[in-house]
Amino acid sequence: MSPTLIFLLVMSLFAVNNGNPNIEIKIGVILDMDSNVGKMSKTCISMAIGDFYRKHNNYTTIIHPFYRDSKQDNVQAASAALDLMKNIQVTAIIGPVTSSQADFVIDLGNKLMVPVISPAASPSLSPYNNHYFIRSAHNSTLQLKPITELIKHFSSMLGKMTHIGSGICRLHSLLILHYNVQK
Repeated sequence: MSPTLIFLLVMSLFAVNNGNPNIEIKIGVILDMDSNVGKMSKTCISMAIGDFYRKHNNYTTIIHPFYRDSKQDNVQAASAALDLMKNIQVTAIIGPVTSSQADFVIDLGNKLMVPVISPAASPSLSPYNNHYFIRSAHNSTLQLKPITELIKHFSSMLGKMTHIGSGICRLHSLLILHYNVQK
């Protein structure tokens, strides 16, 4: 999901300001800051907020993102979420990206009643069981059939290539066997 859509989703969580002077909306953002995805996400979120306020300078609600680095670690992600929820008192959290990190953060969000908006797409992370979890990406199992179809389509061409073709054919076989993905 694009950072702009996430930004608009976060904005919709808040009530309209009734003429009060600037109201700060604290949003937690948990990313793996050493990864390319983390770096790009931080840049995109900052740009989306800047673009929004340049076009809508009359808004008195100010979104203030508080960034935390999960350091590619589940415990660090949970610790960052707890800090954001308890000490900063954020209204919502965006991230983390990985399903294993999101699992811990979602549990904390449910207990402390803080919405967690995450692109983590593991089928085990269900918004139905987690009332404060908003999935910002499709369930990863929805991608299996299109991937299998692409592999089927290109496997004859890739089969002629040495190491690439053999890897693709093995992947195709595994998808069919383990996920029963067929025509």
